[in-house]
Amino acid sequence: MLIAELKDTFKKLNNLPTLPNVASALLKMTAEENVQVEEIVRLIEADPASSARLLRICNSAYRGLSGKVSSVNRAVVLLGMNGIRNALLSIQIFNIFGKDARDKNSLLFEIWKHSLAVASAAELVAENTGGILPEDAFTAGLLHDIGKVALYFVAPEDYQKALALCGEENIAISEAEKSIFKMNHATAGRFLAEKWGLPDALAQSIYLHHTPGEIESYEDPVALAGAIVSVADEIVRRQRIGFSGTPESAESIDVVFDRIGLAEENASDIFSHLVERVSVRSAILEIDLPESSLYLECLQKANMMLGAVTEELGEARFTLQKSQHRLQAVTKLNFDLGSSFDIGDVLAGLADTVYANVLPRKVITYCLDDKGHSCTGAVKNGSARVKPFFISALKGVDNDLSGLGQDRDALTFLVSELGGRLDTESGIAKLVGGRLSFMPVSVGCGQRAGLLVEAANGTPLDQEDLRFFADTAAVALERAILEDRLRAESEKLLDSNRRSKTFYEELVNSRKLAAIGRMAAGAAHEINNPLAIVSGRVQLLLKMESEDGKKRHLDMIKNQCARMGRIISDILTFARPEKPAIKSTPLAEILDAAVTLVENDASARGIKITRNLPARVPAVAADAAKMEQAIRNILSNAVDASGDNSEIVISADVGEKGKFLAVNIADNGSGMDEETLGRIFEPFFTRKEGRGTGLGLAICHSILQTHGGKIRVRSTLGKGTVFTVLIPVWRGE
Repeated sequence: MLIAELKDTFKKLNNLPTLPNVASALLKMTAEENVQVEEIVRLIEADPASSARLLRICNSAYRGLSGKVSSVNRAVVLLGMNGIRNALLSIQIFNIFGKDARDKNSLLFEIWKHSLAVASAAELVAENTGGILPEDAFTAGLLHDIGKVALYFVAPEDYQKALALCGEENIAISEAEKSIFKMNHATAGRFLAEKWGLPDALAQSIYLHHTPGEIESYEDPVALAGAIVSVADEIVRRQRIGFSGTPESAESIDVVFDRIGLAEENASDIFSHLVERVSVRSAILEIDLPESSLYLECLQKANMMLGAVTEELGEARFTLQKSQHRLQAVTKLNFDLGSSFDIGDVLAGLADTVYANVLPRKVITYCLDDKGHSCTGAVKNGSARVKPFFISALKGVDNDLSGLGQDRDALTFLVSELGGRLDTESGIAKLVGGRLSFMPVSVGCGQRAGLLVEAANGTPLDQEDLRFFADTAAVALERAILEDRLRAESEKLLDSNRRSKTFYEELVNSRKLAAIGRMAAGAAHEINNPLAIVSGRVQLLLKMESEDGKKRHLDMIKNQCARMGRIISDILTFARPEKPAIKSTPLAEILDAAVTLVENDASARGIKITRNLPARVPAVAADAAKMEQAIRNILSNAVDASGDNSEIVISADVGEKGKFLAVNIADNGSGMDEETLGRIFEPFFTRKEGRGTGLGLAICHSILQTHGGKIRVRSTLGKGTVFTVLIPVWRGE
């Protein structure tokens, strides 16, 4: 595609007119070593139009002569061979492309004016440096941009596109030309120079005027011509004469002059005489360029550029002031937040900062939790302080919307952020809005946050400011979120440690109870046989004894043996619990049996046993006799701990996700201290001095374990105790 487009451009350039016969013949003649002046004069005089133009140029160039130059012969003598050749060449080329060049409002006029200025500057440079004839330098400068003229000539509409691209993208005309034509004006100009058979130095200066090579020798006219035209082009761009389309170099003018060895003292001479020389040489192209208009044009363009630079500096200063203002605001925000890791504090600080710096009517900041169930936020709308708000999508959680007031737009947006989880019957999800600007805050923790801002009096909001504050707040907000999560994880870890400690203590206690149970069972077994013998002999002696005193002593021995038998039975029940015969059992049946056995002792002291049970209680999976024993032991302890005329309350409810029926037995008796609470399930531990074996609660614990249940206790010294027995709910066979 690129090759095809290049071929098309070259084809169009190749169709351009060739040089007139007089110009071609003159080029051949001046290239010959033995050409005679008379031959050149005859050639020029054969073309009256060229003769007349040549005489005008000569009279313009030599104003100081006492009389006008009226013959071609004298003009040739004054201008010399190269001068004549260059003058006529310029005239003929201008005639080819000069159709619109005299229209001072046309692009061609500006291109030729720039080219004429470069020609004049090149002439002045050559006069100061030597190495190349000034008239050769003039012609090279005049034709250096001939490629622009040619491209415009063959495709004016496309060249206008290149000009537009040059302005839109702020690029040099060479780049814009390449984008449209796939070649720039330097390449097009060299093609024309070669097509017309122009001298090699002239063709090379056209091609290299933007990229001149190194000058190895000042005796090399090709390299020197290109370098002089390049420097002249830079001078004219700095003087802003005509259209160049190429920005001036960032190099200092001294560096530019140094390329061709131009002395510093010659620089001012070139600049001071340039406009005058352009005005004089404009006769070559038969266009009128008074010095005053050229000076005025340079001054106007310089002023325009100065104005543009001033405007850019103003914008840069304004941008810097805004940046400083933002930095101060952010510094204050960070200082105000200090070491706060609270999400609410960060949202409030952000709302305050945006309100103070963006100057809106209202600012709303918010952050959703990681599950999208709730939204925490803050509102600043001119009140003395920032107002917080909280919206939850979970049922049973109270929403605090006081900070939002009647702001329906904000509620609509936040409900949308929550994914529509709020109850639509509340009306919140049905509200509509549209006057709030939204700016997301990227916290990067899997949570969403943002700003909702309402402009004051329709004034547009500065989106760049909002983005800046949002990005700044994101860091503090992310830090607060991570700190919040860290606190939550720390709480979980502490809770896990507490539970692990409890489990460990229960494990140690269970092992200790098992060890004690094995020891007690062995001891009970060994004691049981001698005790049976003693009890049997006592009963025989009672039958044989007739004396009342001895009978009383034997009767006492028999009773103590019976008591020892019950203790041994309790020890064996604790140490070697039988597997319970579990079946569906109504709780009322267990409670009735247990209460009946302790009711007489309770009534004797005026203690009331109250049952506060739900209307419907699920059946439990239990061995009725063994569970009744456990409840009875707890009730018996409650009666012993209660004062006279007090009350014991039995209640029940379903706990732990329906797996257990929780039976609570509460008394308002003496209660227990921490030490006692830690030991109540130990075998043989009792506070009943001289009464009891200390196995009752240990047996309760063992019975609940064999049922897959649990027993818990909480107590306050002097205020009472609550035992909770968790019995598995019957789930069927």
